Parts: sequence; structure tokens; C-alpha cells
Amino acid sequence: MSAFATSNMPVDGTSWQNNFANSSSSFTKMNENDELENVVTVGPNGAVMEIDLGDEFDLFAELVEKKGKDVFAEDGLLAAFYKACQEKIKQSTKENDTLAVEQWDLEMRTWDLVQRLYLLRSTGKVPVVPAHRFSSRAIWEEKFYSENIQASENNLVLNWLRDSASSPAAIELRGNRWFYTREAIKTRSRTISSFGEKSNVYVSSLDPDADLREEKRLEERDDDFENNFMQHLFWLFRSGEFEEMVELSKRSGNQWRAVSIQGMIEYRDSIVDSKLDTGTFGNKRKELWRRTCLALSREKKASTFERATYGALCGDLKSVLPVCKTWEDHLWAFYNCMTQHSVNLYLNSVMPSPQTRLPPIDSGAGLTPESIFQALAQSDSSEVKDAAAQPLRHVQARIICNNVRQLFMEFHEQLEAVRSGVKELDRTTEPHVLRVLVHLIYAIRFAGFEVDNYASDSILQAYIELLASAGKCELVPLYISNLSGHIRDETYARFLVLIEDEKQRLEQLKLAKKFSFNIDAAVNTAVERIFEETSTNVFSQNIELKSIDAPVDIESQRLIRTLEWMLITCQFTKLIGYSNAAYRLFLRDGNINAANLLDSRLPSETLVTNDMISQTPDTPENEAQLRVALEFMSYSSLCSAFFNYHEYSKLLNTLVHNQSAEEIKLSVLLKNNEDLKKLASDCISCFSELIRTNWLHPSTFSLTKEDNGDVYDQLIHIRNIFIPEIVISLHRIYENQEDFQSCLTLATQVAGDDKKLYDCFLASGRMKEYVRLLSKVSELDLLQKNSVFSL
Repeated sequence: MSAFATSNMPVDGTSWQNNFANSSSSFTKMNENDELENVVTVGPNGAVMEIDLGDEFDLFAELVEKKGKDVFAEDGLLAAFYKACQEKIKQSTKENDTLAVEQWDLEMRTWDLVQRLYLLRSTGKVPVVPAHRFSSRAIWEEKFYSENIQASENNLVLNWLRDSASSPAAIELRGNRWFYTREAIKTRSRTISSFGEKSNVYVSSLDPDADLREEKRLEERDDDFENNFMQHLFWLFRSGEFEEMVELSKRSGNQWRAVSIQGMIEYRDSIVDSKLDTGTFGNKRKELWRRTCLALSREKKASTFERATYGALCGDLKSVLPVCKTWEDHLWAFYNCMTQHSVNLYLNSVMPSPQTRLPPIDSGAGLTPESIFQALAQSDSSEVKDAAAQPLRHVQARIICNNVRQLFMEFHEQLEAVRSGVKELDRTTEPHVLRVLVHLIYAIRFAGFEVDNYASDSILQAYIELLASAGKCELVPLYISNLSGHIRDETYARFLVLIEDEKQRLEQLKLAKKFSFNIDAAVNTAVERIFEETSTNVFSQNIELKSIDAPVDIESQRLIRTLEWMLITCQFTKLIGYSNAAYRLFLRDGNINAANLLDSRLPSETLVTNDMISQTPDTPENEAQLRVALEFMSYSSLCSAFFNYHEYSKLLNTLVHNQSAEEIKLSVLLKNNEDLKKLASDCISCFSELIRTNWLHPSTFSLTKEDNGDVYDQLIHIRNIFIPEIVISLHRIYENQEDFQSCLTLATQVAGDDKKLYDCFLASGRMKEYVRLLSKVSELDLLQKNSVFSL
């Protein structure tokens, strides 16, 4: 799955909308061979990458709609997210996609964490457990957790880490403990061996402390079994399977070890603690037991996993970390140490002091969730350090530290850094990470917690842009509806611009109604913004006319797509006015190709009704409407004329190219080819009409410079570009037909003072070009047989 970036969002909170419209923005559809394709720019400087999103994006949107604000229920939103991940794990397992399995497992555990922590945070403090000076340690421990929300959260995280750990693989047990060592001792006692020194390497007794006391080892097979057994016990403790530890010890003939493990249970007195349904049980001198476990964890002669097991039982850290493999293992070791330390400090402060006061186990002193995650991020283990930098683990850390505000701000800044080119694409900007963050925002908001609008809007907008780029436009309105204030309206307006397919547009009309969007207002906003971004009053002096079939640039296509929404929403009057502005924008730079595309998408016969052009301009409103309609039709007439001329030129060139080596006059081709003759006739008719009506002169619309100076100047500028082109194109058709008299008649029209077309030639600098053309046809006219000057 490819990575992605999103646009900036500065202090005023509006940049994403601007970047959505910017040609180098993320997820912008690119133009290639006149066809819009599903390609997006996702990196700094507009690096192009394809976005291919899985069906989980559709699924999570469906779950948000279906579950709504029912967050913590058994079949609520978070449970649904969790189950969706479970299904993905099954699917990825079948496909042998281990990377996907790991990713989905990590996400699944993240939703489990959110469910547990935010359910606790939403309910507040639990009822305080009553306790008195004679209450058992277990009751005081419950009171500690009922009064201390942070301690409750720490204990919850510890249980989450236990539950998320995999149970160790089953181990083969033996009925007889140290069977091979026992046989070796028997053999030695029956035999007087000359190899006494060698025999003494094994223990001489079978009590549990024999190997440590005698500083001798077990028989090799027993030694291997003991090491494997202690390793198994440790991972059982890691996964919270305490009862299984005890039962396994008993079944393997290690009753003494079962008793030593049960020492971790806090003491409860059935008489003093009247609510107990069971008898008295637990360890009355647990502090002494913890010190004993600590001593064993420091015993260098013990195996690594035996030290780690007893270290974990008493809350030691030093003996446990060496056997931890993953980031989760290390986090569990720290949390196990921290929780045991905090509860024991409390119990020592409220319980009566025993006659023999033991020094506290200080492994957890000074530990906090923040310091733990910092330690993991700076771990000497490269594996743990890399895992700590994994985005979803970073999400988990911020959730545990109850600092999602900083989490969202960090991701917003990372996305912004990628967009600005300061930072390269990395795993923090992958689509699945963004999906998790967006739905975390939903879950937290639905649970009743405040989320900073500034950062969350930025992340939501990036997700919206991602969905739009991947063609999942039907999902976008759901997420837009959860943006705040004017950001929602602006974003929706920008989103509509991206939709080109007619069926998708009709679908968006339905979705707008479903989510209560004012689509008319959004379309108006989109049009206004796009003109703000593209319009300028500076006219280029060096105009190069585009070919009418040249590819249309992205910005122009985006503008046309935006205007099409006004047609869909039936805002015809406004559309004609905005279309005129778009025509002026295109034509003043010589972009007849863009103007022709606009004419094909918004034809005048569809928009301009007879009522518009036949009404009497008896009111300022009617006069303005007539003026706008006539201007719109003028642009349509220009596009039709040049489209016909393009078709005429193309066919003429094809015919000339296909002729034999024998020279054939163009005039003969024009007479003999009906299609060419028809096109020539249409071109002459269109161009002549444009000249006759003094095309686009402000006076034809009753427009003066005082009425609207900017529009007046634009019309004159466009006339200066296209009147010479109209005249010269018509001249060439006459010349091809050897109708030199019409060429000269056309020249008299240009020179006439009624329309002053010559001003356009002078302003555009094309007068010399036209004079040369006239000089040529004048010579040809003199040589024609039917010329009045022919000999």
C-alpha cells in the first residue's frame, strides 16, 4: 500500500481547502491525453503515486454509520472495529501474508486498548471500597485502585498487555522430577567407581535447592528440561495464566514451586473481611515472600528464566528485561514493576507495620507511563527502538498517557511537513495509519470526550482527500459531515470539484440530502473560490494562440468541472455569468482549447432561452440579463467558428497529403469534395457573422467603461487577439478557393471606420502579417483570367 501526504493547514485553518484546489496538491487528478485518470500527487513537489485502498475503508465507514454513537456496547462501535480486524487477520492468515497479520493484530489490540481505557475514563472513579485498620491487605489494595484513577489505568494497561500476549506452546511434562539425575545418584551409590571426580559434577541430593546449595548441576537431560520448564512458566506469567502456572508445577512434581508461586496472592481474612464467600487464604507475609523472590532473581547460579520468573513475581525489572523479546514484552515488564511498586508503597503506608521491617523493592521507583515509553524509545535494543517508532504503537503510547491531543497535533504536523517537502514519506503517513486516526477521533468524540478541532479537522481532511483520490467518493460526505464550522462547507465545496462522472454526481446529490448539506451554497462557494485562485487582472502581452484540439490544462478543467455543478443544481442564471467570466479568463490568454471544452460542456442552446434574448430591456435587471446572455452566445459562436475551421483545415491537409505526385489545385479540391465544400461554407458563414456583428465589442452589449471597467478592458483585449485571427482565417479560405475578390472585400471591411477592425490588428501587432497576405492575393487577382486588370 502506498504512502501518502496531505496539504498544509496554517493558523487560519483554511489552507487545506486552498491546497485541495492547487495543482500541486495531494490526491489531485492529473490530465493525460485529454482524459482524467485516477492518478494522484502524494508527495512533496507533486510526486505522482497511485492510491489503491482496500475494502476495509468501506467497512469502517459502514460501521461508523451503522453503530453511530454506541461506542462501548458489546456490539458497539469499538467492538465492531475489533471484530473487523479479527476477520482481516483470518483472511491474511489464509493468504500467508505475515506482514498484514502483524499489522491487523496491532490495530486490533489498539481498538481493544481504546475500549478498555476510555470506558474507564468515561465512567470516572469507581465506588470507593471501604476499609479499616484491621482490613486485609487485599481489601486495602482494592481501596487503592478505587481511589486512584491513574493506578487503575496502569493496572488496566498491565492486564491488556497480559491478555494480548500469546500463550506459550504446550510443553511435555514428566511424572518423575529429575528422573535422570535420580538414576545417576542411584548408580553412583551402588558402584565404587574409579571416576569419582567426574561423578561429583552432579548433585548428590534431590531437594529443590540442591543444585544451588551444592553448586553442582543436574544430569544434562534434566537440566535441559528444567530450563525449558522455567521458560514456559515465565511466558505463562507474561500472559497472565497464573492458575496454569500452579497446576503445571503440580503436575510436573514441583509442588514446592506451585506453593512459591501462590505466594503472590494477597492475604484475605474471612472473619475480618466479612463479605468474603470463601475461607481465609493468601500470603499474610507477602513482603517477606517478595524479598525472597528478589533474592532468587539475583542468584547468579539460577537459570536465566528462573531468575526472570521470580523477578516478575516480585516486581523486579533488572532480572526480567534480559528475557523480553518484543516492545510489548518490555512494556509489560515495566508496567509489572511500576504497578507492584505503587501498590506496595500504598499498602506499607496504610497497613500496621510488622515487627520486622523489610527494605522496599525499589525497581519501580520513579516510573511513570511517560518515562516508560521514553525509555523504550531510547532502548539499547534496536528491535525495541524500531518498534517504539511504529505509528500504531506510538498511538497506543499517547492513548495510555491520555495525551491524544498531542497525538493528533503530531500527526497533523507530520502530514504538513511532508506536504511542504520538509519531511519525506514514511510509515507515519500510510493510509491505514490515517484510517485508524480518523476513526479514533470518531470513537473519542462519540464517547463524549473533547477533541481539538484544529488538528482533528486537518487529519479528517487528509482522509477525505485520500478517499476522493482512490475513487471512494461515496464515502466522503460521511467524513465531511463531521468537520467543524466553515471548514465543512469549504471542504465539501472543494470535494465536489473533483467529481467528474455523471452517475457519481447524481449520487452526491442524494448524499447531500442524506447528510443535510446545502449543495447549492457549496457549489457557489466552490465557484467563488476557484475564481479567487485563478483570476488576475494582468494581461499577458505575448499571446500564443493554442490549437483548438490542444490538451486543456488541469486548472482549466477543474474550473469547468466546477461550473458543471451549477448546471446540475439548476442555477442557470448564475452559471451563465460565471461561464462568461471563465470564457474571458481562457480567451484573454489565447486558450481557445479551454473555451471550446467549456462550450461543449455548457452549450448555449441549453442555457440561453428565447425569453432571455427576446425580452425588452425595460428594467436594469432585464438589461443585465440580456447583456449576459448575448455575451455568452458570442463566446459560443466563436468556439463554433474555430471548431469548424479546425475540421476544415484537418480535412484539407488530409486530402492534400493523399494526392498523387501530380499537382492539384486547392480550389479543385474544394469544388470536388462535398465534405470540404460544406465545411468551407460553414466557416465562411460563421466568420462572416462574427465580423458583421462586430464580435465582442462592448457596445454590442450596451456596456461602457463606466459600467464595468474591468470587463470592458477584458473584452477589448480578447477582441484584439481574436478579430485578427478571425479575419486571417476567413482570408485563407477565400484564398484557397481562389476567391480573391472576397479577400479584397474583406480588407475593405477591416479598413472601415464603422467597426474599426484595424485597431485590433494594430493592437495585436499583426497588421504587417495581414498586409503581406493582401499583397499576395492582389497579385494573384491581377493574374486571374476574369480579373478586370487581366490582359
